[in-house]
Amino acid sequence: MADRGSGMRRVAIAAGVGVIAGLLVAIVYFGAPFAGFRIDVSVLVALAAILAFASSIAAFTLSALDNTPAVATGGRGSTRLDQDPVKHFVDLFRDPGTIQILAVPGMPVNVLAMRLGRLLTDPEAQGGKRILLKIKKAKKGGDIFNPVHLKELFVMLKPFESNAHILLANEYDEFLGYIPGAKAMKEFTGANAETKIRENIIDILAKPSDSSRLRALDGMGADDFVSDKATIHEAAKIASSDLDTSGKPVLHGVVICAGKRNRKPIGVIGKGDIVQLITWGA
Repeated sequence: MADRGSGMRRVAIAAGVGVIAGLLVAIVYFGAPFAGFRIDVSVLVALAAILAFASSIAAFTLSALDNTPAVATGGRGSTRLDQDPVKHFVDLFRDPGTIQILAVPGMPVNVLAMRLGRLLTDPEAQGGKRILLKIKKAKKGGDIFNPVHLKELFVMLKPFESNAHILLANEYDEFLGYIPGAKAMKEFTGANAETKIRENIIDILAKPSDSSRLRALDGMGADDFVSDKATIHEAAKIASSDLDTSGKPVLHGVVICAGKRNRKPIGVIGKGDIVQLITWGA
């Protein structure tokens, strides 16, 4: 109702300006002889043109102001990813109670299992806790992962598949890729698991420029992240930056990092949530 009333006022103002302009021309034309002045027709045409030009400029300025987008500090569509309500749609990697697992090359799975204690031997006792598995590349010249050992680890973590996140990191602990737990447990424990692990984990750790292939696993590559200080519209731009052959976005979401660098991934926001938040006007 407010928008409709504002529009009616603009129409009334425009009509009023037109009437006033017409009256001014009429007064000059018909009133000048009574005042002892003679108005040349060419002068009258020029005056009318000047009034029309001025009215056009005013109308253009009004239209421009009326369509100016909201500023990024307080207008519509300016909500940052670390602000309400957007931050509540971020699926955090390390929310309270998360069990963090660090996998590095050369560590046998049985040793890792001993460190985790009852987590892997009695997953039902963990009460549905979140699992964050970070697979980190060794320093230059160090060991590389054995796909057989990684498969054993994924088999152990399969009971947590619906409540797990998988992160890939380079030797400097920088974000290289993300895979949803459910997808990882499905692909890396079934048929040809070792081959898929090599292609989507080991090879990517060796060549991060190929990390975009993780999008096929509903994941994100090394470039598919955004700062938590960015707005929801900036996240949407990244999520829609790559399209398939039918013109649909390939990415299923965006990883959010603390600050502008990729050393501290803090969570992920799905494409569906991004669209919903923008529809709501966040």
